[in-house]
Amino acid sequence: MQKKFNYHNNEFYIIYTCPVCKTDKNIDVLDNNNIVKYNLKKFINNYLIELNNKIIELNITNSVMNNKILEYKFYFNNFYKIVKYAYIFDKFVFLLFSSYVILLFKT
Repeated sequence: MQKKFNYHNNEFYIIYTCPVCKTDKNIDVLDNNNIVKYNLKKFINNYLIELNNKIIELNITNSVMNNKILEYKFYFNNFYKIVKYAYIFDKFVFLLFSSYVILLFKT
């Protein structure tokens, strides 16, 4: 039997699917009688632990991605500053060289 959760219209169900006859049975999880009747406590605990582990894993992945974005932003910002200062330096050197050439030919 396969078990899976389904959330529909503010109700939380576990759906049992029979592999042979492919029939589904909906069991309301919020009803304590169903939890005791079908012995779902262990399944719900394992499911919540699995969800918690996935949330922690996604949180770690999100942190890693944020750090990569900040790292690339830092590299781009420094690269932009280097290019900007190289452009200013190039214009300054070109201006000095051209004014030197003009003064040489003027005299």
